[in-house]
Amino acid sequence: MADFADSVSPMETNPIAQGTNPVDPGVTPAFFAADTAAEYDAQLQQYTEEAQQFEDELNRKEQCEAWWWKAAGIMSFLAYITLSTIAFGLWEDWSAIDALYFVIVTISTVGYGDLVPDTEGARIFTVFFMVLGLLFFALSLGYLSAEALDTASDAVGMDARVGDLSIEEPAKTTYCKFFFLVLLLIAIPMAGTVFYFIDEDWDFVTAFYMSFTTCTTVGYGDFSPQTEHGRLFAIFWLVVGVTMVGNALSEVAGLSLTKNLRIKQKRRLMRPISGKVFANFSGRDHKLDVEEFTILKLLAQGKINEKDLNRCATEFRKINRHNKESLELEDVRAHFHGVRDHFAEHGLDSDQVVEQPSTSDTEQGTPICQLPETERDTANEGQLTNMQEVKITAIG
Repeated sequence: MADFADSVSPMETNPIAQGTNPVDPGVTPAFFAADTAAEYDAQLQQYTEEAQQFEDELNRKEQCEAWWWKAAGIMSFLAYITLSTIAFGLWEDWSAIDALYFVIVTISTVGYGDLVPDTEGARIFTVFFMVLGLLFFALSLGYLSAEALDTASDAVGMDARVGDLSIEEPAKTTYCKFFFLVLLLIAIPMAGTVFYFIDEDWDFVTAFYMSFTTCTTVGYGDFSPQTEHGRLFAIFWLVVGVTMVGNALSEVAGLSLTKNLRIKQKRRLMRPISGKVFANFSGRDHKLDVEEFTILKLLAQGKINEKDLNRCATEFRKINRHNKESLELEDVRAHFHGVRDHFAEHGLDSDQVVEQPSTSDTEQGTPICQLPETERDTANEGQLTNMQEVKITAIG
């Protein structure tokens, strides 16, 4: 814990949490200068109301932004469908229903094949229509997945689900990855285009159209390899092409997901601490140290939740055989021997719980995160019933 605290500069985390005015560092905020309990309570109440108003305003802005992006996405999708329907209707002289039917069959990659483009212009347009549609779908999926993960009530750690978000890549690197994936989406079908243009004696547009409909798994069935060489090539090209195109689309969705989650976590990190949370975590000294501040921001970003804290506190109680405020080497060694003997007897797949020393009635009661502040502050000194000990246990 000492190494962790020493490695993080308090001024690099949150100047307000360290009693410094972020606007004028030479001026100490009145909130941290309270001399009496009554004055402290009054200032805490005032700060709670101000912070809550600011939080409500941020929530309203974020909701408006989210609805704007969703509306923009829906409008873009409808415009994409409408323009594609008009284009196919004009090129192929289809009715509006037939053209819309073909567009939906293509977007869903079903590709019945009962309606297929016959003109060169329509075939070229179909290729770009499919590729852009799949990219749009992948980017939208990443955005919606970020929304779902960010609003999940039972957070299990976003880093565990989408990778290490703390390692932020430069925007240039992200864009380079995106363009590389787009080139990959084009290069794999183009390899088939060149081969079938030569082997099947097709014109370039037909080979181009057939290769892209194959790699995107639309597969209308109007064109397929007819020679033995073409079918032998298809055996390997189909496996590699479909796999790599699918993987590229998955990576595009992943880039969108990671970018949006980083934005949301940054916003959560920058938000001020509410008065209620400050009161619950600051304890009797009415202060937040770097470990406590870190716990609050991990909670705010969804990397941990109160269940995680309570589980850590429960493990602490199990190991803390003598009901002391801290663990000693003797306690840790005893726990290690118990775990080792348990797995030696029951194996790694055992669902049985490792036997631990019995705990007092107080320790077996309400989870610490749910205890009222008065109960935490009036608990016996030797028992782990203060939120501060829970937070330190979770970090350790």
